[in-house]
Amino acid sequence: MTSITAARDLWLGLDTGGTYTDAVLLADGREVVASAKSLTTPWNLAIGIGRALRAVLDLLPQGTNRANITLVSMSTTLATNAVVENRFSPVCTLVIGFDDAMVERSLLLRHGGRDIVIRVPGGHSATGDESAPLDEAAINRAVIEHAERVEAFAVAANFSVRNPAHELRARKLIRALSPKPVTCAHELSSKLDAPRRALTAALNARLTPQIRHLIEALSHGGIANKVQVNLDWIESEVFENEDPAPFLEHVDGILVPGGFGQRGAEGKIRAARFAREHDVPYFGICFGMQMAVIEAARNLCGIEAANSTEFGATSEPVVGLMTEWMKGNELQKRGAASDLGGTMRLGAYPAVLARGSKVADIYHADEISERHRHRYEVNTAYKDRLAQHGMRFSGMSPDGLLPEIIEFDDHPWFIGVQFHPELKSRPFAPHPLFSSFIGAAVEQSRLV
Repeated sequence: MTSITAARDLWLGLDTGGTYTDAVLLADGREVVASAKSLTTPWNLAIGIGRALRAVLDLLPQGTNRANITLVSMSTTLATNAVVENRFSPVCTLVIGFDDAMVERSLLLRHGGRDIVIRVPGGHSATGDESAPLDEAAINRAVIEHAERVEAFAVAANFSVRNPAHELRARKLIRALSPKPVTCAHELSSKLDAPRRALTAALNARLTPQIRHLIEALSHGGIANKVQVNLDWIESEVFENEDPAPFLEHVDGILVPGGFGQRGAEGKIRAARFAREHDVPYFGICFGMQMAVIEAARNLCGIEAANSTEFGATSEPVVGLMTEWMKGNELQKRGAASDLGGTMRLGAYPAVLARGSKVADIYHADEISERHRHRYEVNTAYKDRLAQHGMRFSGMSPDGLLPEIIEFDDHPWFIGVQFHPELKSRPFAPHPLFSSFIGAAVEQSRLV
């Protein structure tokens, strides 16, 4: 190990990636004197960062003065991945004291997609004095009107870095009317460029809900079973080059959540296979259900080319683009060239449950309504072949055209759903699927 004199400056770099968090120490900005890594903990990045930091500091040569660390740099690829893959949640951004030119310069309307931008009178001057009173009634109207259409709120006020009072008041008003997360621009940037701060706040707000609902729903399931749920987040791309067994043989349940795109898909398919073959409780949500169906088609039905058209052309489209479906009494249509986001199957849809199925027993009902957010669907042309090998389509749309739930009768707990049950789970009213899944994981823990 290189000897470090007391006179040399040390620079510390930290980066959180999809799988690992890396830490490195440089001497005089050039020479690597220590490096370490730890598994990334997406539910709380501070845990993985802390582990990597402790590991790299432990590798410093004896006698090194940690006070010589004069620069710390942190970065993350998690947000970059979300941007590239367009994995955003719709948000409502309240811009306080902005004129038309400032809104245009913020690029919010160009980056927003399904986002909503509301101008609210108020804001401060460069000296921190109030330019105009905050229009609290306008904020209340915006929250009441848009809360059900968005997953988070962002607030950006003119010169909030000089005086954040209007942003803080707006957040308090929003929280009084909606439980959804609120991001304030002044807490993310100290720069005076208000339009750029507004865009930063909106981007942050879009990312916040991505895993919040899922983590909370799992916790709710733990409450129902009087256990604490310990989460082990694993980047599915790892399984594309490595045997999943060392990563999964210690877990009591496997959940594959919703997602988009081909990255990591083969790893999720291998995780579904591990759960099926080793009788580990498996919960596939939306994309997670689709990957489980592809796995069964390949390895049970012998359809080697089984795949999703989301990943490109395939001779065996087990999962494909929906072209039409019913919403109430109205026929919804789209084509392959349709906009990816604007024509998704969004909102609440009913499903009919098969009598005697595991899900009918879990729900204590024959018909349910759940919230959807997807563009691709399991192809019912493969339904009979999959059923011959034990996969039961236990939930279907009322017209019998769209699969909503799959399960295996000969498995302790293997369920895939096309919808997002985490969106309807609450601490004292946990979603029945999460309660049942955690219950199955508890039972699994007693068997190993």
